[in-house]
Amino acid sequence: MHSIHTATAKVFLYVLALTTIACSLTPSIPLIHSGTPHGVNSFMGISFGDSMDQVERRFPTGLIQTSPYGAPAYKLENVSSQSIEYQDVIYEFQQDLGMQMVIAHFAPSARTDVFQQLQTTLGPPLSASSGSEGSAGADAAWRLSDGSRVLFNGPFHRLVLIGKHGGSLETDIRLRDQYIPAVS
Repeated sequence: MHSIHTATAKVFLYVLALTTIACSLTPSIPLIHSGTPHGVNSFMGISFGDSMDQVERRFPTGLIQTSPYGAPAYKLENVSSQSIEYQDVIYEFQQDLGMQMVIAHFAPSARTDVFQQLQTTLGPPLSASSGSEGSAGADAAWRLSDGSRVLFNGPFHRLVLIGKHGGSLETDIRLRDQYIPAVS
């Protein structure tokens, strides 16, 4: 009788994990509006403030890491959402404040789509530099009314979302750049 309950529980957890994975692969840059225009409060269903446990439950195949700066991090590899492929998505956490930064590296072919989605969702960037391929080949930044920021880096094929309490994690962007060269 005990083994039947154990087997049933394992099957239930397996189905729950598959359902969670399937549900998590929806919208790509789900820059979910926080009720104010041009607000962002999550990325791929993970909200600023979510705990690592919550992220791990939503994406059980991810990897727990420590960022170069020393912050707890959770990395997903080869995920796609709404026709955009991400080579990796890294969620970084502040103690007692939960997830406060997302670093997502998208496929080079998605650069223009990611930039256009950002402009559609957030409006024109606060600052931008020119790239060899126009706006999508450039660096662009948005500062949002709640204090969060969005950074787009075309040459590094990178999108970064920094929560209003995530400023100290920004050091990790530069530290990670030392290990990952820009790709054209």
